[in-house]
Amino acid sequence: MMEALTNPVILEHIFSKLSLSDLKTSRLVCREWDDVAASLLGRSTFLNVNKVFPFDPANLYEMVRNGSIHEMFRNASINEMPRNAGNAITSVNDKLKQCLLISDHRQSLIPTDNRFNIFTQMMTQTQDISQVIREIKLFFVSQKQFAVSFLKWIAVLKITSIQHVSISISEKARILQDEDPVQEYPKLPIQANLTSIKFTCPDAKQEILPVYETFFQILIDSAPNLTSLDITGIFYPNLERSKKLEVLEFRFHHWSHSAPTKLDLTILANILAQVKDSLTELKFGYIGNENIDLLVRIRNFLDETHLPKLKNLTFSKSGYGNSIYSNLWQRHRGVQYVNVTWSLNSPGEFGKTVVQLFPAVKKFDFTLWSCGGNLIQNINNILEPLAMWDLKEANVVVHRVEESSVLVEIVKNMENWKGIKRVHFVDAEIKYDDFSPRIPDLIRYGKGFKSIKISGNENYVFMDPGLVELMRPTFEASGAPIHVTGGVARRCT
Repeated sequence: MMEALTNPVILEHIFSKLSLSDLKTSRLVCREWDDVAASLLGRSTFLNVNKVFPFDPANLYEMVRNGSIHEMFRNASINEMPRNAGNAITSVNDKLKQCLLISDHRQSLIPTDNRFNIFTQMMTQTQDISQVIREIKLFFVSQKQFAVSFLKWIAVLKITSIQHVSISISEKARILQDEDPVQEYPKLPIQANLTSIKFTCPDAKQEILPVYETFFQILIDSAPNLTSLDITGIFYPNLERSKKLEVLEFRFHHWSHSAPTKLDLTILANILAQVKDSLTELKFGYIGNENIDLLVRIRNFLDETHLPKLKNLTFSKSGYGNSIYSNLWQRHRGVQYVNVTWSLNSPGEFGKTVVQLFPAVKKFDFTLWSCGGNLIQNINNILEPLAMWDLKEANVVVHRVEESSVLVEIVKNMENWKGIKRVHFVDAEIKYDDFSPRIPDLIRYGKGFKSIKISGNENYVFMDPGLVELMRPTFEASGAPIHVTGGVARRCT
């Protein structure tokens, strides 16, 4: 038994079931447990560099100047380091240094004159982790100097082990007049292991993206083996060097007509042309209230000729107006997975169009938003044609259903679909007097499903635990996989 409890293979299987808190505690038992637990923690958690180095404006700059900060990093605990550097602290296992989180969120505590000097010196004194880093999250970037310091750190230490970089621009980001010169960016060593990059910019800061474009482009150009790129914000990278890119995700946010940056599908088409021979998955999301009629200027550039290897497509549009912009597409028989976000209030022949465009789909994920009104005809137009697909699996999520007739109509339509079917009605708001008479229909149409879930929002009246318990025996005895946890209430208050 004792040998089994020190076997790394057995321990990893057991520890993988533990919570993070229990996993940390298990490290205290013995050396073997510490080694296995540290390995799992290193793969699933991030070492917060800002907590390793306490940002105390009274003494931090002095510690950097006299070199004592390097010793602090070598001995720092994964938990927040005590303010008193003389306290006994445990050593950080090398396996915990694989994933780092770096932020300039707390840099505001440091005087501006010293801030970037401190950060640069702090990071360049961490040579002992330079080749074990696997993943980096750079959060709350508020000034370009911080981004430049980050690249200089990679360049100076010749770091080449990074596999994933995630960068988030701060909502407090600002543009300084002197943040112009391109020559200040360092040249990075080739990042042969870097396969995944993610950029995120908050809606309110879209106008600052041009300031960071060079920063983003340097990272992309340094990664010849990049396979996944995820971008939130109107930023158009040059992907000429990304010959192995398989997954490309764009999420464009644009709420104002007067914003300096707008969605330009001509440029987007050129970007897709650069990766046409490798791209297998495209995710496109647009959030905005403007009427993007410019889409009609581009026709038939998303097809088997322009994206011959495309297998997976995700498309979402939020804001006023819904369109799958079918003029952009020609028939694509290679697409096998489609994920779409849609509104039940949108007229048109969505179902017929999407089946004609992508006839070979085997898996379908569908998110529907309900905003009241007479939706039955729209439901039929959207869902009935999807029965023509030879599906293996379909997962549908429906938000804010308020009438039982809408809920039952959706289930009735999906009953005719092929393959495994699941539907989840999220944040439902249905009165019990309306719901109760439709229960027999729901059971009748729902028996061929893998699962039907109805849930409400716990912050609203449509969480009625007593009513849920009252209905439970009926559904359990029916043989239909219906699970109601909320969303149905006796009355609305």
